[in-house]
Amino acid sequence: MRCRAASDPRLSAASAVRLLDDPGPGVRHAAARNPRLPAAVLVALLREPDSAAVAAGNPGLPVQVLRALGRRAGTPVRPEG
Repeated sequence: MRCRAASDPRLSAASAVRLLDDPGPGVRHAAARNPRLPAAVLVALLREPDSAAVAAGNPGLPVQVLRALGRRAGTPVRPEG
């Protein structure tokens, strides 16, 4: 149930942030994918080994951060269009 709540895009940002501290890894990962997470929280999650890959796929991640990740990986990120 908490995992479902963590992935709900209607969840408040504050609730998503709280669920990042859940004891269940599935709940934490669902919360890290939640598009309502603040950008600063997402960037902090990129520094955590257990959440970096999940946070990198969050649609709320700022484009400039995605570009920086792409440069580090040797894969440039191009704008859509």
